Amino acid sequence: NYPASVDDLKKVLLIDPNVLEAKKELEEITQLLSLGSVAVADCQQKQRKKITIQEVTDEQEEGQLETAEDVVADNLSSKAAVQQSVPSRTCEKLTISEPSNAYDFGQIVNALNANKDQSACADLLTITDPKKLPVLLSNKLEGEIFLIFIQSLEHYVLGKDPGLVYQHLFYLSKAERFKVVLALLSKTEKEQVRRLFDLLTKNQNHQYSLEELDSLKEVYEL
Repeated sequence: NYPASVDDLKKVLLIDPNVLEAKKELEEITQLLSLGSVAVADCQQKQRKKITIQEVTDEQEEGQLETAEDVVADNLSSKAAVQQSVPSRTCEKLTISEPSNAYDFGQIVNALNANKDQSACADLLTITDPKKLPVLLSNKLEGEIFLIFIQSLEHYVLGKDPGLVYQHLFYLSKAERFKVVLALLSKTEKEQVRRLFDLLTKNQNHQYSLEELDSLKEVYEL
């Protein structure tokens, strides 16, 4: 949704005009919208056709109405048959395997986010090398993806491996669009991030120092 993206990016720039990622994306989307408007106008002009208007007698009109009703009835019957033949969806836990590239990673993350499956997302983050996160995310980091990562790390990974949580937070901050997503978080969403950092402080281990954690909190603007 390009217009919505433009609005979001303008909000980011109002908050902080120095976010270079937002400036770059805004320029690219504005250019795409301009090109799209020209293409649509050209297409509409080419699609104009001459329309011939014919008078229809009452008998012809009645016959056409009966035919149309038959078509609608047939379509409804076909749709009902298709619905009966499709098995109902069941809630099954997604099987997670380590993604080999950004495309596969994106497909898995989108499926997890659609189902709001924090447990499976935690499995994905557990088997994914944190150092690969910026490459795997590419330029696809969005607010919803960011938040399901935060929630999954807090609820399913922190208790087992706080060091892994720290590593993921560190490399997540290196991802493209991180600053844009961070600027668009609501107060409530920022509190979720703050809570995760507070829990990391309480569960601090040898894999990171409190000084390193404080430094990372500044990156997250907490």
